[in-house]
Amino acid sequence: MLVDKDGVATSLPEATFTKYSARLPDAEEFADTLNAFFWDIVYVAKSLRRGELSHAKYMLDAVIRNEQLYALTAWYIRATVGPGVNETQLEYPDALEAGILRYIDVIESLEL
Repeated sequence: MLVDKDGVATSLPEATFTKYSARLPDAEEFADTLNAFFWDIVYVAKSLRRGELSHAKYMLDAVIRNEQLYALTAWYIRATVGPGVNETQLEYPDALEAGILRYIDVIESLEL
């Protein structure tokens, strides 16, 4: 915990989080990420069928979850909730995983 004994922090402007805004992708970036997700998910099934568990886990954890699924989820939450969302929670996978519970009702309302 930091203590501001001299009152320096009172003159600082309030945080707006605009620097860390989760931007929405353009159509090409969205299509590329979605296509990569569906392309790579097939390799998980293939790896499991072949008994290559380490490759399947790598594909699920490193590639699909951290690179594609988090991006798609953050974009969906940003598009659905709007600019009022605490955008610092949509930028990084660990922050998204911790902060996604507050948006879970948005995800549960999807008709799949």
